Amino acid sequence: MQLPSSSPVRYRVERSLGQGGLGEVFLAFDQRLQRHVALKRLSDSDGATADGSTHERAWREAIHLAAVQHPNVVTVYDFGSDAFGPFLIMELVRGETLDAVVERGAFPLEDFRVLARQTLEGLAAAHKAGLLHRDLKPANIMLKYGPTHELQVKILDFGIARFSPDLDVPVTTAMIAAPSRTVLGTVEFMAPERFEHQPLTQRGELYALGCIFYYALTGHDPFRGGTTEEIISSHLGGLPAPLQEIRHDLPAEICAWVMRLLSREPQDRPETVQAALAAFPER
Repeated sequence: MQLPSSSPVRYRVERSLGQGGLGEVFLAFDQRLQRHVALKRLSDSDGATADGSTHERAWREAIHLAAVQHPNVVTVYDFGSDAFGPFLIMELVRGETLDAVVERGAFPLEDFRVLARQTLEGLAAAHKAGLLHRDLKPANIMLKYGPTHELQVKILDFGIARFSPDLDVPVTTAMIAAPSRTVLGTVEFMAPERFEHQPLTQRGELYALGCIFYYALTGHDPFRGGTTEEIISSHLGGLPAPLQEIRHDLPAEICAWVMRLLSREPQDRPETVQAALAAFPER
């Protein structure tokens, strides 16, 4: 199959914006449309090499992601490949990542309502298209303010998402050593069933969101430790300190909703993101 051959010459790379386990994102200028964009160059993943099959898989994932048109999901504009491998051209989102915002203080209730709803709505749109994010964490949630100072959430780094019609695929982000095999993901935000070598599902992504929301409301991760092994043990050990014991100012219903996302057993969480959104307390 002939792959797209968009040349990176069209995109003038200006500087690096950040690097992760599966690629690096650059600030680039689209010389044809005269606008700044984010160029993400994908690195090898899942043990694949930079051959045609890797490029084709990345291309197919880009096609599925491009079908997700939602205000809370970063938009993909273009895909191409060259001697260095595949690359994605994405919307450049100017704002602050969630972790940078939380460094200044935990979220007040009204801002949290916006964060929770918009993040859930964006993720629901991706899931409807058959995409699991696979690396939900505060650094992949961008916050920006509109012209009238309204808060808008953008979920980033869908460039490494995986398409699956049944939404039942493994997560692949940063390698974590496990006794019998390699588990892939960001350890602070991985559902406990992933450490037991179960496939990632919507309920696993909701667990990651529970970790993110707990972090946004308290300023620290719910599952902590001095080493990777200690953090994994914390996940496997069950619930963290109840949210309401830390944030007395929050409604009990909000606290209970977040804690439900952090349930140790998948069946105790909402089945889908849409179900979690429907259960989100109005007051």
